[in-house]
Amino acid sequence: MVYGLKDDELVPLEEYWGRLPKYEMLTSTAVLVFDFGTEMYIWSGINANSDEKYKVLKLAKELWNEGFNYSECSVCPINIALLLGERSSSDLPKISNSRPEWALFCKITQHRETILFKEKFLDWPDFSRTVLIKDEIINIKIELFYDIKPIDMNEMLREVTLRSDIVIEGYRLVRGDSYFDEETNRIFQFDTLKVTVWRIMENSYEIVNDESIGQFYEGDSYIVKWNFTVSVKVRKLSGKPSKSDPGRNFTLFFFWIGCKSSINETGIAALLTVALNSENAPQIRVTQGCEPPPFLQLFNGMMVIHKGKMGATKKSARVSKLFILRGEIEREAHLVEVPCKAQQLRSRASFLLLNSKRNEVTIWYGCKATGQTRKVLKNCVEALLRLRLSHLNLSTKPKLKELEEGNKDRYFDEILGNTKNAYISLLEDQRTYNFTPRLFSFSSTSGTFTATEICCPHKSEYPCPYPILQDQLYSSPQPALFLVDNEYELWLWQGWWYDKEGDGMNTSDQTGSGAIRWQAERKAAMMTAKNYWIKKHGDSNKTNVKLVWAGLEPLEFQILFPHWEKREDVAEINVKEGKEPFGKKDLEEELAVFSRNIFPLSKLQERPLPEGVDPTHLEDYLSPEDFQNVLSMTKEEYLKLPSWKQTSLKKENGLF
Repeated sequence: MVYGLKDDELVPLEEYWGRLPKYEMLTSTAVLVFDFGTEMYIWSGINANSDEKYKVLKLAKELWNEGFNYSECSVCPINIALLLGERSSSDLPKISNSRPEWALFCKITQHRETILFKEKFLDWPDFSRTVLIKDEIINIKIELFYDIKPIDMNEMLREVTLRSDIVIEGYRLVRGDSYFDEETNRIFQFDTLKVTVWRIMENSYEIVNDESIGQFYEGDSYIVKWNFTVSVKVRKLSGKPSKSDPGRNFTLFFFWIGCKSSINETGIAALLTVALNSENAPQIRVTQGCEPPPFLQLFNGMMVIHKGKMGATKKSARVSKLFILRGEIEREAHLVEVPCKAQQLRSRASFLLLNSKRNEVTIWYGCKATGQTRKVLKNCVEALLRLRLSHLNLSTKPKLKELEEGNKDRYFDEILGNTKNAYISLLEDQRTYNFTPRLFSFSSTSGTFTATEICCPHKSEYPCPYPILQDQLYSSPQPALFLVDNEYELWLWQGWWYDKEGDGMNTSDQTGSGAIRWQAERKAAMMTAKNYWIKKHGDSNKTNVKLVWAGLEPLEFQILFPHWEKREDVAEINVKEGKEPFGKKDLEEELAVFSRNIFPLSKLQERPLPEGVDPTHLEDYLSPEDFQNVLSMTKEEYLKLPSWKQTSLKKENGLF
């Protein structure tokens, strides 16, 4: 049985199901699971995506722990050997909750397959029997070196115009209400007919009543069906729209995945979307925090994302809840519950605090919150109190009050704790904050060092104070590099290597070429950040670029996000690597370290190595005197030696 990954779940490959596998299926980008009963192999190509390898390995372990079921087969491969030869016949089980202790569960990488794995294939090539023609031997020394160049600043500084990528039969939904097509001089109007929502349960689903539509829980998954019409109007020469056509009816399915929902529920949501989709309508997967405008507008500014799961939350309802506002357009406004602590406050945001015991609602405005943000939150709260009061765990006619940052309120401080020094307030900052921070992802996997801007899906013409989510950094294949432009400072965020001794799910090349590429990428990212600052601000003497490590981010970096959770597991990994807890390094200082090319022998024999040092060529960082003393020859003499001799000398002298 052969499985592949699709929509975050293992699905059978029908072409090879129940047949002998063929060599042609092993492509360099594939990640496959081979289940032979007594043996299960997770095979990955040399160019396979790291994140995909991690997911497949986790799902394969779950499949392995489920045991086996060969009830539909004539024999069971687990115990067929007990029937061979002169043995007494007996009924052998074909179903079990576990596999034998002697069964094999293995990870295999392309070109490193075992004989046992190769023998399972029908046509595995035997290169040992291939007759090779000996060609002229050319003695070429191949150097493993990455010359990664910084990025063109003009491309990075150019603002990205975000347009919806949801297209149905040629109609661009854009924000989900209407849009004007300048090329055809037509106005497209989208009018909602009906919105139906189902909540995913263990192995089934339940329909959400009309009064609860728009109430989501981060531990659940939902299916949302949108029935709407599309009307087309042609604009007259006078500029006024003409009469529209009767319009066409359309259906669109969204399946919304909460950030804490289980993998099983995610898979069930996808399957049930197909089952409910009798119209064969388009389906769109939406993850929490990345909702597109057409999805948000379905709830008319009354979408609320609660913490926990729906059933568990009702049983242990919290007296106080704190919500942050996201979305700068009234119909796209949505409240996201965050921990009810003063550390969650942000000066550029507006918050809603609910207290069911006092039947009180407090709107808290950050000192740098824009007028649009204040207006949107006020309208959102008034609509919720009018139409969705029961879901906020409040009684009728709750007390509503508004509070500005810096003003004291006894009950507010009692609920959140001491707000002084709990977060970084901008009350004394005289600068304006009418900008949207930007996020860039750096990578050189394509062969060229590139920067890709990651935009907020509901970006609009209004400034968005917190468009970036922590999960966008941590869910990327690691180690990753991100640049955060917060107008008055730049932050270069650096990821981590998966811990080899942790859960056994390391999918990164932590040594050799992987380590060399990582150091080269870091240096190129630093140079790019410096050039970006100079190009944007024009002063090379006052660069304000800071470097931070994953898990060790200082509070100044954490407040750039609407919500932040400490990752102790990642922090432990980077601390082991010698990184400073909750520290930030100046870019110029770090670049100076990277530019250093001479180190004493003692430093090159320490682990971890100094920043920017190529672990495969430690001898290159010795001074001429140290080189002579350590290797008993000059560098010119050393370079004339064959590669195997050079390697042997480095091992003998602790330079390998």
